[in-house]
Amino acid sequence: MSMVGKMILEEFAENRSAYLELGDVVHNRLEELVKEAGLSILGIEHRIKTIKSLAGKLERKGDDYYRKLEDLTDLVGARIICFFADEVDVLGKLVEKSFQIDRENSSDKRALMKADSFGYLSLHYICYLTPEMGYSESICYKKFEIQIRTNLQHTWSAIEHDLGYKSEFGVPRVVVRQFARLAGLLELADDEFVRIRSRMQDYTEEIRKKIALGCADDVLIDIISLEEYVKNNRDMRNFLDELAAICDWGN
Repeated sequence: MSMVGKMILEEFAENRSAYLELGDVVHNRLEELVKEAGLSILGIEHRIKTIKSLAGKLERKGDDYYRKLEDLTDLVGARIICFFADEVDVLGKLVEKSFQIDRENSSDKRALMKADSFGYLSLHYICYLTPEMGYSESICYKKFEIQIRTNLQHTWSAIEHDLGYKSEFGVPRVVVRQFARLAGLLELADDEFVRIRSRMQDYTEEIRKKIALGCADDVLIDIISLEEYVKNNRDMRNFLDELAAICDWGN
């Protein structure tokens, strides 16, 4: 490793506690954003590069790629994994409001993908904090990465990585084609999950209106119609209120 690489590695080792603190701060803030958005997600995860991992990266990139520690933007990485594709944009907007964004190094892999191609889709932000935002000096201006993706995108990426898809020796063309086909199927599945959720919401609203208007004779009994009937049918509400009074459920 070059002298510059050794100096970067030494500086990171000396400041790693600050990066650990930064990781916790970012993780907690992302949890707040998800709660603010009222979303149910698969999870939030974060990691701090190890000394060994950074040493390997500096070796691979060569002497001229990084000149100082601040050139590295992924020493802290966080990830939000959503269930639905349209939630990626919702959370992306909240991230943009909550952190300073390095636009030059951030990317939307979805927008970069060619129209006739399929592959890795995720929203990547390179961010940092400032003292004006109320954070301590020790963690400010240190770059970190936030990725936002769906569960299916996350699964595809994890399998791709596990199979060594990005090997420096390249992958056989037939395997590349298989990965692209699979990515296309998962992208289609992500879109269909959004449509299913929207259809469920529309169906619930339709049933609610029919029950409220007393026009539920043609409504099939299912978990949604039964719940809406109990909550919104006037006769059912009166019956439950009388039953509650008899059983003294209010006390």
